[in-house]
Order: sequence, then C-alpha cells, then structure tokens
Amino acid sequence: MTKGPVVPPETVRRVRRHLNETQAQFARRLSVDPVTVARWETGQRGCAGHYGEAVRALAPSVAARPTQQDATVSALAHLAQTLFHGSTATAVSALLDHETLSDDDLDALARLIAAKKKDRKKRSRTRRKEQR
Repeated sequence: MTKGPVVPPETVRRVRRHLNETQAQFARRLSVDPVTVARWETGQRGCAGHYGEAVRALAPSVAARPTQQDATVSALAHLAQTLFHGSTATAVSALLDHETLSDDDLDALARLIAAKKKDRKKRSRTRRKEQR
C-alpha cells in the first residue's frame, strides 16, 4: 500500500525527461530498481511516500505543470479503460467528449483495441483447447 499522495505517471516521466535521464539513471538516483521506475511511468505502481516527495523535489516546477500531452495521455487512458471495462456506448461517448485527440492518437487507440481483441481471441482458443 502506498502512503501519501501518488505522483501521476505523466509527472514521473516528465521529471525524468526534464533531467535528461534514462529510466535506469533515474532509478539509480532514487535507489530503486529500473523496473519500479517503468511501473511508475505506466501507472502499474504508485509513486508515493518518500519516493513521491523525492520526484517532486527533483524538479518542482516541472512536477507542478500539466501539459497538453498529459491531457491527451489521460484522455487515451480514460478511453482505453472505458473501452475495456465499460460498455461500447460509454466508450463512444467518451471518445466524442475528448476533442484533444489527434488523428495519430485515434490511430494508436485503434491499434490498441485491435491488439486487445486479438489477445482475447487467442486466450479464448487456448482455454477451449485446455478444456478438451
């Protein structure tokens, strides 16, 4: 369980890039495993507690400033979550609500959806084979 406010994944990435460091370099700076930094940046794990404070302290002006790219990433994350955990109607409505998405963003989302469908079909085939 994380303690304190969690630093958003986009902020961790933005601070690391501001310092012009790779994930491995950033991990060494914070004395964590590079996989941990990757998980912070993808949102698989929360960056909080003293690590969150350290990230904010490394570049406070960068950590406090939202960007257009962050808004797009958040919109894509919301849409992907809606598509895979909600109804199709809700996903389409969410897609139409986010006008900040470029054609490239929409193409990336379409590729993500196609890959997810392909993965579902593959898992379904594997389950059927295992049941036989």
